[in-house]
Amino acid sequence: MSRGLRWHAALSATTDATAGSVRVADVDWSGERARIITVGPNRSARFPRARGGQVGIEEGWAIASEVRDAIEQDRHGTPRAIVPIVDAPGQAFGVHEEALALHLSLAAAADAYASARLAGHPVVALIVGKAISGAFLAHGLQAGALIALDDGAVDHLLAVDSADSPTARDVQTAKTCVIDAIRELRARPRGPRERLGSSEAQRTRALSLHVRKLLEEQWDAPA
Repeated sequence: MSRGLRWHAALSATTDATAGSVRVADVDWSGERARIITVGPNRSARFPRARGGQVGIEEGWAIASEVRDAIEQDRHGTPRAIVPIVDAPGQAFGVHEEALALHLSLAAAADAYASARLAGHPVVALIVGKAISGAFLAHGLQAGALIALDDGAVDHLLAVDSADSPTARDVQTAKTCVIDAIRELRARPRGPRERLGSSEAQRTRALSLHVRKLLEEQWDAPA
């Protein structure tokens, strides 16, 4: 079982080992309803390139479906939080995948997360392992808050006893941090754009901000 699936099982208190690549659990943490979504290895996946936990064609569409299902269910109530647990080694590169429009699948997943965020669902990504390339773009980067166990341009870094095999204390630490992020987003919704304006981004993304500034100046310059 991958690190992501171990965290999924620990946070959702489920031990289902028969599900496919995309695992989903609805939880209630201290009065905060949340839908946890995790992509993990699946040796029975239809596309071989997606059997190691990569986000492929079927995974992208499945993520989009689960997120939009939550949006629809909560249309007339309080929007639950959406919590993608991220441990993704990348998208499922392959001739067949590209021919069958992998890009549309990944775009559908990203669009679903963005739509959920814009509809009032706090989206908090918990990065417990790898967060690479198109997989992270599709599954996690559209979150309003990013929380990681180790390193990255995120809102919080969690010190845990074991990243690979979370202890009860690790689970409680992660759960408390996610709940705090959910409540913060309910009080002050935000998305990826706001991260660029943070004081941390002024240091860690200085070059990106400079390039964006130059592009905007050239775009708006008179012909």
